[in-house]
Amino acid sequence: MFFSRRTFLTRLATATAFAAGAALLPAVPVADAAPEFTKNKGRHDKFNEEAKKGGYDVLFLGDSLTEGWEYDTPHGGEAVWKEYFAPLKAARFGVGGEKTSHLLWRIQNGNLDGAGDPKVIVLLIGTNDNWPTRRNRPNPVRTAQSIRELIAAIQKRKPKAKILLLGLLPAYKDPNGQWRLNNKKTNSLIQKFADNEKVFFLDFSEKLVDDSGKLRGHSGTGNDFYHKDEIHLRTPGYQVFAKAVQPEVKRLLALPH
Repeated sequence: MFFSRRTFLTRLATATAFAAGAALLPAVPVADAAPEFTKNKGRHDKFNEEAKKGGYDVLFLGDSLTEGWEYDTPHGGEAVWKEYFAPLKAARFGVGGEKTSHLLWRIQNGNLDGAGDPKVIVLLIGTNDNWPTRRNRPNPVRTAQSIRELIAAIQKRKPKAKILLLGLLPAYKDPNGQWRLNNKKTNSLIQKFADNEKVFFLDFSEKLVDDSGKLRGHSGTGNDFYHKDEIHLRTPGYQVFAKAVQPEVKRLLALPH
């Protein structure tokens, strides 16, 4: 994708300003959110209606890993959500298959508008950007910059909210596979976005892998953390997720807003 000089300079200036006090990333253009572009318009509209009504203190934003909180046992995290996050008045706006550009479009088109005024926003996005395929040639630096742009878009609309940025989760069993390495590189960059005042970073990847880096609980038993696709979490995986994230969400909720 090509950008005009003006567009490129504007984006670069925005990124530089946001990174004040942190190490700057190499200058790589950030992908535009396409007009009227979401993986699921029906879910997007549903989230807009929820945003108008409000009534939640915590909001999870992301892709299929966030959408998976809605799925029943053993395929997803619904039961875990009810135990760990529903009592915190949490909402989940996840759409499967989305990249950072899709989520940016949703944010720009209503998902953070209305009466919804979350105190904590949990952000997990970027693994689909990093998926190496014939059509998708990922750049972990570009993924990190896109996440930074998302943070800026969130702060513009919800300046009082604390943002809990989660590290990208391990994907595929090969610890040295390109997708896994892409996510690790992105995590090493986005952790620098945390100022520990408005933006906080949490990476619990090591809880999902063993000492050799292989995915934990991927043995074909009922206790597996991952589905057979080695990407999406099953109910035990969401239990690991919740146990790692809930204490930090509670801590951030207790901070002045």
